[in-house]
Amino acid sequence: MLLAGWLVLILIAVGAGYTGYQNGIVLREGTRVAENRSEIDNQFNLGIDDLNAQACDRARQRFEHVLELDPNHEGAIEGLARAITCMNATATPTPITPTPTPTLTPTPDTRSREEKFDQARAAMVAGDWDLAIRTLFALRKDEPEFMAVDVDSMLYVAFRNRGVAKLLASAELESGLYDLSQAELFGPLDSEANGYRNWARLYLIGASFYSVADWAQAAFYLGQVAPFAPNLRNGSSGTAMNWYLDALEKYITQLDDAGEWCTAVGQLEIFMQFAVQPEQYDQQLTRYRNRCEEDENG
Repeated sequence: MLLAGWLVLILIAVGAGYTGYQNGIVLREGTRVAENRSEIDNQFNLGIDDLNAQACDRARQRFEHVLELDPNHEGAIEGLARAITCMNATATPTPITPTPTPTLTPTPDTRSREEKFDQARAAMVAGDWDLAIRTLFALRKDEPEFMAVDVDSMLYVAFRNRGVAKLLASAELESGLYDLSQAELFGPLDSEANGYRNWARLYLIGASFYSVADWAQAAFYLGQVAPFAPNLRNGSSGTAMNWYLDALEKYITQLDDAGEWCTAVGQLEIFMQFAVQPEQYDQQLTRYRNRCEEDENG
C-alpha cells in the first residue's frame, strides 16, 4: 500500500494542466461527432481499405475528412500519417546484408530480487527512467511472480514519464510515442500524457505536409499544436510555432495569388494573433477585406 501511494504521488506530481483543455475539446466536439458517427466510421473504414490497396492519395483524403468531423479520432490521425508516408515513398531501399557480430555472453546479475527492486525504486525516485526500466525488466524476467503488481505499476510510471520527457524535453517524438504505447500495456494513459501524444502526432502530420510544401494542410495541423505547445519539435526540425507561422504565411501568399480574398482575411487575422509586430500587416488585411467585400457584392 505504501508503494501504491508513492506511485500515485509521482503521477500527481507530473501535473494536470492539460485536463481543462481536453475537457473543453470534448464539450465542443461531442455533439458534432455524435451526429456524424456513421459518416466517420464509413470514411475511416474506406480509408483503411484504400491504404491496403496502396491508393495512398485517396486514403489521405478520406482520413482528412474524418479528422474534419472528429479532430481527435486517433485511428484517422495514424491513418493519415501512414497515407502521407505511403505517398512520399519513391523507391524501395536495397536490402543490406548485416555483418555478423560475435555473440557476447552477458555477465550474470547475481543480486537478490530485493536488491533489484530497491534499485528500481531508487531510480524511480531519482527520475532515472532508463535505469528503472532496465532493472524492472531484468527483475520481471528472472522473478516474474515477485511483486508482480508493483513491478507493472512502476513500469507504467517509468514508460509514461520517459515518453512525456522525450516529447517535451528531448525532441524525440517517435521514441516518445513508442514509450507511451508501452505504458498503455500496463494501464490507460492519463489525460495529460494522452494530450501530449495527440500534439506529437499532429506535429508529425503537419511536418509531413510541410516537407512537401502543402502549406494549407501544414498550417491546419500545426495550427492545432502551436498555440498549446509552441516549442514542440522533432530532432533538429523547426518548432511547432515557427513552422506553423511559416506555413501559414506561405498559405496566405497562395491565397493572395489565387485571389481568394475572403479566405485570406481569416488566415491573416489568425497569423496576426501570433506575429511579433501585427500592425505591419494592417494595410494588407484592409486590402483583403476590401477585395472580399467587392467579391461578395458582385
